[in-house]
Amino acid sequence: MTDMTLSDDQGMLADSARRYVERAYDAAVRERSMLDGHGCLKEVWQAFAGMGWLAMALPESADGLGASVLDLCLVAEELGRAPVNEPWIAASVFAAPLLAACADDELRREWLPGLIDGTRRIAFVPWTHGTVLRKENSVEVLEGGGGALVIGGSGADAYIVEASPQEGRRALLLVRADQAGVTIDACALYDGRGAARLRFSGVEATCLRSDTREAIAACVEVVVQQATVAHCAETVGSMQRAFEITLEYLKTRRQFGGSIAANQVVQHRLVDLMIEIEEARALTHAAARSLDDDAATDAARRRMVSGAASCVSSAARLVWKECVQLHGAIGMTQEYELGQFVRRLAAAATLHGGAASHLEALAALSLDEEGIPA
Repeated sequence: MTDMTLSDDQGMLADSARRYVERAYDAAVRERSMLDGHGCLKEVWQAFAGMGWLAMALPESADGLGASVLDLCLVAEELGRAPVNEPWIAASVFAAPLLAACADDELRREWLPGLIDGTRRIAFVPWTHGTVLRKENSVEVLEGGGGALVIGGSGADAYIVEASPQEGRRALLLVRADQAGVTIDACALYDGRGAARLRFSGVEATCLRSDTREAIAACVEVVVQQATVAHCAETVGSMQRAFEITLEYLKTRRQFGGSIAANQVVQHRLVDLMIEIEEARALTHAAARSLDDDAATDAARRRMVSGAASCVSSAARLVWKECVQLHGAIGMTQEYELGQFVRRLAAAATLHGGAASHLEALAALSLDEEGIPA
């Protein structure tokens, strides 16, 4: 369903993204992407660059387009209808803006042009226990890692790594994929998207920023929220397409002399699914607008993002289960179109926190407003 509050330009942006998905990203392309080894076809990534999608989340000061979060969501939702395997959100909505925010001018000039034109790709490695920065012969070296699963980590040219230089502090470091001491263990998510686990042994990293744990968390939170809302939009696109496939199937499948879709109980279940998807889309757009609103408080933004994420996570789980139930066993098969959406929605329901963690965040925000210790 079209959001009636979108501008003409936003409507054209969504239409162009949908035309690309329908014309150039069919099941065969997605299969090649899954078998690529890195989960990212070069020609697809170059196409994203040609349409300006790799520059959307970067500010104009970094030669980006400075697009709104709502604009990012419009593209993400259409990519979710494929569903696209390439790590657009992880690389271009999360990691690239973080690099632009933390890097000095020299590093910006070195890295941002390649990230925009699609010749380079970057990923973020979150802090895990044991990822430390220590002194060795007066040089700071990175050690540890291996705990975090990094979407888009396989095939990336560099990584922004969050590490702990000392108690109470955090650092954001730039590590090149080809540096000595970097071990990249490529893997795939349940839905086929490329990922990796990274381990570091005596890696001399470039420090982008070192500060208190709270300051680094605040810096990272900005892009985390943006990526979370984009992930919600992508998931809404996948839910919408799964619903459409199911509706088409029920209209053509016949039992007892009529189409299954003519059964009133089935119709009620379809309506319930449609309502869940529309609620998820509305909350996602509301969260995007809160991030775009300079007057919104940090607490209001956190509340909107967690509200949208918890709703979308729960809806994704319901949609894939109901679609499989309405199809029968064929809905689980990899060869049938719905199968890839079942896997995508099952994975999406747990990414970026999942429903439980976001509900806990909402509860903590509510208790904080009431002055009650969490």
